[in-house]
Amino acid sequence: MPSRTGAVLLVAGLLACCWTSSALAQTLPAFEQLGVRTAPTFVAAYAGWTAWSEYTAGSRRFRLVVRRPDGRLVRPRVASRPVSFDLDLGRGSRGAPTLVYSRCQHDAAVQPIPLQRSFGRGCRLVALRAGSSRERPVTPTLGSVDHPAIWGGRVVYARHRGRRTSVVARSARTGATRSLYRTTGLVTRLDLHGRRALYNTYVAKQGSQLRTQVIGERSRVRDSQPAGDSGLGYVVGASLSGSRAAWLPIRLSTSGSVGELTIIDLGSNSKRTVGTSALIGDIALDGDQLIVDLGPGTRQEVTTTSCTPPPTGETPNCIARQRIAPGPPGQARASRRGAQREPSHRALAGTGSLSAGRLRPRAIRW
Repeated sequence: MPSRTGAVLLVAGLLACCWTSSALAQTLPAFEQLGVRTAPTFVAAYAGWTAWSEYTAGSRRFRLVVRRPDGRLVRPRVASRPVSFDLDLGRGSRGAPTLVYSRCQHDAAVQPIPLQRSFGRGCRLVALRAGSSRERPVTPTLGSVDHPAIWGGRVVYARHRGRRTSVVARSARTGATRSLYRTTGLVTRLDLHGRRALYNTYVAKQGSQLRTQVIGERSRVRDSQPAGDSGLGYVVGASLSGSRAAWLPIRLSTSGSVGELTIIDLGSNSKRTVGTSALIGDIALDGDQLIVDLGPGTRQEVTTTSCTPPPTGETPNCIARQRIAPGPPGQARASRRGAQREPSHRALAGTGSLSAGRLRPRAIRW
C-alpha cells in the first residue's frame, strides 16, 4: 500500500498531465467573477461573505482574502502561510460570520489540490470574525489537525495520528470533544451546519465517500466515487448549506480526469449535476450560491486572472460564483422536514461518546 505522501505526489503528477487537457474540452457554465485567483486555493462562504487565499509569487506565501457582502475585498492583518488557508466560514458562537482555520508550527511542504491534505505539525485552530484582524484561539496545540468547520458553539476538524485520521467535534462552552468517525485513509474536506457535519473520506485504491452525520448519531454515506484505473478516486471539494450538500468527485485515469459537480438534497436524498468539474479546484455553498475556485490545477499553469478565457485558448482563472436553480417542486418541503434529524445508515467505526480527556474543559468564545 503506498504511503500517504506517495499518494499525494502521484496525484500531483497525474494532474500535471491530465487536468487541463480534459478541462479545455468542456463547456464552461456562466460564472460571476468575485476576485483574482493566483494559485489553487480553498474557498469558503457564509451569509454573503466569501474567503480564499491569495498567492504572492515574490514571497511564495498565501495571504487571506475576504470579500464582504457589498463586494469590497479586505485582507485581514494576519500572518501569511506557505500553503493555502484550510478555512471555513460559518456562524460563530455569537452569531457573527466567522472564519476558522489551522495555525501550525510546521506547515505542509506541498499541498496539491484537488487531493486536499495538510501535513502540518504542531497545529491549533483559530477563529477570525469576518471583517476583523484579530485571531482567537479555538483549541490549544493538538498536533496534526486541519480542515476545521464552525457553526455556533461547535467546531469539527480532522485529527491525524500515525496512519489514522479522526473527525472530531469540540464544544466551545465546555471544551469537551466527541470522536465522530475514524479511518485509516484521509479526510479531505469538512463542513458543518447546525448539528449536521459533512465530510469526505479517501482510501487509496478504493476511492472516496461523502458522509453526513448529525452529531450524536451515526454517519450516513450519501455518495461515493470509486477509484479509476490509476487507483485514485477522490474529491476536489465538499460543502454544506442548510439541507443542501455539494461535492466534486473526480476519477483520475491515464486518459484524463472525469467527474461532475453533484448537488444532493439531504431531505429527499435526490441528486443532480451542475456544470462541469474540469476546471474547479474547490467549492463552497452559500444558500443558492455556488462559489468556486475556477482555474488550472497547478500553480505553474496560472497564465490569466480572468473568468473569461483569452483568445489563445488558455484556461480561465478566478474566484467566481453561480446561482444554483432550486430543485423540483416538493423537494424543498422534504428538505426542511429532514434537516433537523437524519436517519442512521449503519454502524461505523469511531462513533463515540463525549470525552474531554484530551483537552482541558474550558469555555472559549470566538
